[in-house]
Amino acid sequence: DKNTGTLLFYTDGISVWNKDHLQMPNGTGLMGSGNSTQSALIVSFPKSDSLYYIFTITDFQPPLNGFRYSVVDMSLNGGLGDVSVKNVLLLSGASEKLAAVKPCNGTDVWVLIHQNGTNAYYAYLVTSSGIDLPVISNVGAVFPAAGFPGYLKFSPDGHKVVMAGYQQMPMAQLFDFDDQSGVLSN
Repeated sequence: DKNTGTLLFYTDGISVWNKDHLQMPNGTGLMGSGNSTQSALIVSFPKSDSLYYIFTITDFQPPLNGFRYSVVDMSLNGGLGDVSVKNVLLLSGASEKLAAVKPCNGTDVWVLIHQNGTNAYYAYLVTSSGIDLPVISNVGAVFPAAGFPGYLKFSPDGHKVVMAGYQQMPMAQLFDFDDQSGVLSN
């Protein structure tokens, strides 16, 4: 619960379990991956106490399921929750990197991913109206299309983003993030 910090549900990006550690009735078949470095991210709907997005991202091995979202509605199944929307595609060519941060308005959430084989970062603003079209920033090195496992992480204040990876090109990059516009730079 975002207000009290008590456990409501959890996921590995493939299945979803409720607070009693039981699989939700519709909580299977999400398109994350057990091999992805960052398979899933849970974000509450702004201004809602019962709806949550689960963003999933696959690893770079087939099948390439891309960046998707599902919705958990905690008002279903007697308050234990259920998945009411499943596997809506946002971007097909996403790498295994996924992070989120609240902008300074304190209500919305930026969800950030990296596109495979490019230097493109997609920032999706999640508001009480839904998920906005992405802000795309082309910055930094171009990474191999075959996949680039690693992590994407915001600084605690949300103004910096680090992208670390390994395999063919081990490296880390540090960027500035504008939490008003969603643009990465420097």
